[in-house]
Amino acid sequence: MDVDVEQLDYSELLERLRIAEEKLEQLQSDRKSAQEAAYQGDTQTRLLFESCPYPLWVYDLKTMIFLEVNAAAITHYGYSRDEFLQMRISKLHPPEDAAMLSSVLAQYEIEQHTNSGYWRHHKKDGSVIDVEITSNAITFNERAARIVLVNDITERKRYEAALKGSENQLRMALTAAGMGTWNLDLRSHLFSCSASMESLFGMGNDSFDGRWDSFINLLHPEDRERVINSISHAVEYQDNSYLDLEFRFVVASDTIRWIATKGQVIYNLTGQAIRITGIDLDITQRKQNEEELKAQNLRSQLLAEISLKIRQSLQTEEILHTTVTEIQKLLQADRVLVFRLWSDGTGIVVQESVVPGVMSILGAKINDRCFTDELQEPYKHGKISTIPNVLEANINTRHRQLLEGFNVKSNLVVPILQRENLWGLLIAHQCHRTRIWNSMETELLQQLATQIGIALSQAHLLEQETKQREILANSNAELEQFAYVASHDLQEPLRMVTSYLQLLERRYKDKLDSKAEEFIDYAVDGARRMQILINDLLSFSRVSTKGKPFTLVDSNQILKQAISNLKIAIEESGAIIKCEQALPQIYGDATQLSQLFQNLIGNAIKFRREIVPIVEIGFWKDDEQEQQGESTKTSPLPSLSPYLFWVRDNGIGIEPQYCDRIFVIFQRLHGKAKYPGTGIGLAICKKIVERHGGRIWLESKPNQGTTFFFTIPDRTETLQ
Repeated sequence: MDVDVEQLDYSELLERLRIAEEKLEQLQSDRKSAQEAAYQGDTQTRLLFESCPYPLWVYDLKTMIFLEVNAAAITHYGYSRDEFLQMRISKLHPPEDAAMLSSVLAQYEIEQHTNSGYWRHHKKDGSVIDVEITSNAITFNERAARIVLVNDITERKRYEAALKGSENQLRMALTAAGMGTWNLDLRSHLFSCSASMESLFGMGNDSFDGRWDSFINLLHPEDRERVINSISHAVEYQDNSYLDLEFRFVVASDTIRWIATKGQVIYNLTGQAIRITGIDLDITQRKQNEEELKAQNLRSQLLAEISLKIRQSLQTEEILHTTVTEIQKLLQADRVLVFRLWSDGTGIVVQESVVPGVMSILGAKINDRCFTDELQEPYKHGKISTIPNVLEANINTRHRQLLEGFNVKSNLVVPILQRENLWGLLIAHQCHRTRIWNSMETELLQQLATQIGIALSQAHLLEQETKQREILANSNAELEQFAYVASHDLQEPLRMVTSYLQLLERRYKDKLDSKAEEFIDYAVDGARRMQILINDLLSFSRVSTKGKPFTLVDSNQILKQAISNLKIAIEESGAIIKCEQALPQIYGDATQLSQLFQNLIGNAIKFRREIVPIVEIGFWKDDEQEQQGESTKTSPLPSLSPYLFWVRDNGIGIEPQYCDRIFVIFQRLHGKAKYPGTGIGLAICKKIVERHGGRIWLESKPNQGTTFFFTIPDRTETLQ
C-alpha cells in the first residue's frame, strides 16, 4: 500500500504505528504454532502452512534452494510456486547484502535455535521491501532445513521515517517556541520529557529518577492534587481524554515557574490507557504580565474610588481625613499621616489614621528642622522616600532619632504639591515590623498625593471665591441700602427745592426779565429730572430690599395688568399687543413680574419705527425650547426646568455691540429729546429676572426689531 507520509499528521502516524505493533505481536504469538505445524508435515499442518496470511517458506540449509512456499509468499513476492522451487534464497536479497547473508547462513549451520532479523528483499517486479523474518531449524524430507516466517514492514518503516522526521521538525519548532514534549507511561509510571523541559524543570545532572511520583513532588503543593485529578479524569473518561492544564513548578532555587500543558491519553485496542503524551509551554512571563495587569487595574480602580471620595468634598480637613483613612485601609499600614510642612522646615501633623496599639502623633509639632531647604528641594521635584528599615537606613542621626521616637520601623514618604509649591508630605509608617514598599504602593501613594494637591488647590480657590462672594454680597447689600436711604432721604429736600422754584416762577413771572425766567425754567426742569432719577433709583433698590415673597401667580393676569398700566401709551401709538397662547402659572413676585412685562412692552412701544408697532408675547418649555431656533442656546439655562418667555417687537432694533450695555443702570443709546427716560428700565428688568433665578438676553437687528428672552425656573416641580 502506498502512503503519502508527508500528508499524515503526528497523531495519525502514531496510530498507524500502534496498529502495526499490535499486528506484529499477534503474528509472533502465532509464529511458534505455525512453525511446529509445518514441521509435523501432516494434513493439518499442510493446511495451516498454506492458510497462513504471512509469507512462509522452507529452504534447504545446504543448497539454499526453496523446498516449499505458501500461497501468501507466492502472492506477495510475485513468483510462481515452480519459480520459487528453482530459486536460491540469495535471489531475494540485494547484492550488497550477500556478505551479511553468507555470515548469517553459516551461523545457522552452527546454531539450531530460533533466529530473527531485519532484511531487504527483492520482489519479482524489482521493488525492494523491508521485512522482518523469524526462522527455525527443522528437518524437511530428511534434509536439514529452516522454516521462515516473513512480515513485510515496509509501510511501518515509512511510518517510522515519517514519524522521525515529524518528531525532528516538531522538536525544532517546540524549541524555537520555548516549548517541550513529555510522556507518561501509565503502566510503568515513568515520566520523561524533552531536553528543553528538563532544563526548565531543573531535572538535569541525573537529579531526577524518572518516576511519576518524583515529578509530582516537584509541583507547587497547591497544584498537585488538581494535576493528579485532571489526569485521572482524562484516563477514566475516554471520550474526554484531552488534558489542558496550567500549574506551578518549583525549581531548585525555589523559583516558581508557570507551565501550560496540553496532552492526549493513548489507548490500545482493548481500550486500556497505556500512556499520555503532551506538550509543555513556559508561561511564567505571561502570568507575571497578567498579575501586573491585574495590579494595575486594581490600582486604577482604588485610585479612582479614593480620588472620588477626596474630590467629593472641597473642605480641606475632610479631604485629608478621607485620604489617611482610605490609604491606611488600603496599605494595611500601622500609621498614615499628613504632615503640613512650613517653609522653615518645621511643621505639624494635621491628619492621621492609626491602628489600635500604635501611638498617635496627631497634632505633633516638629521643630527640629529635619526638613531644611536642602532636604526640601528634592521633594519639590517629586522625590519619593522609601525606608524599609530605619535602623539600617542611610539617614542623618537627627532624622533617625525622630523616626525612632515615633516607633517607626519602616517609612514611605511622598510630597504633596500644590501647584509648584511643597504643601506637605503624605507619610505611611510601619511600626510593628520592617517592610519593603513595592512599586504599586509607592505609585499609588504618589498618585493620591497628586489628587490631594489638586483637591487642596480647588478647596483654596473655593475658599477665596466664597470670601470674595461674601465681600461682594455685603458690598452690594450696603450699596443697595445706601441707594434706598439716599434716594428716600433726598426726596424731601428735593421736593422743597422744587416747590420754592415753582413758587418763585409763579410769583415773579412778570417781574423778571427773560433771562431770569429761562434760568428758573432750567432749575425747575433739572429738579423734575432729579425727582425722576431718584424715583427710578428707589425703584431699582426696592427690587432687592422691598421684594415680596414668591407665591403662585398666573402669568396671564400679570400680563393683563402690565397692558392695563400701558393703556394710554398703547392707544396713542396704535400698538398691537399679541399673546396667542395661555401663559403658565409660576412662582414669583407678582408686582415685580408685572413691572418686568410692563418695562419690556413699554420699551417696544417707545422705540418704534414709523409703522404700527406690533408686540408679541409667548413662552416655551423644555424640549420646545430646542425647536425654536438658536436664541434659546445662547447660554446654559438654570438647573431648574425653566420657562422661557419672549417679547418680540418690530421696532428700530439695536446694534449687536450694545446688546449687553443696555442692561447697565442709567445707560442710554439715544438722546433724551427723541426717546425720553433715564435708562434704568432694562436694569430693573435684569434685576427682577435674576432675583427669580433666571437670566435675560436679547437678539436684535437694526430696523428689523428686537426679541427679549428671559427665563423663570419652574418651581412648581419642586414644591408639589
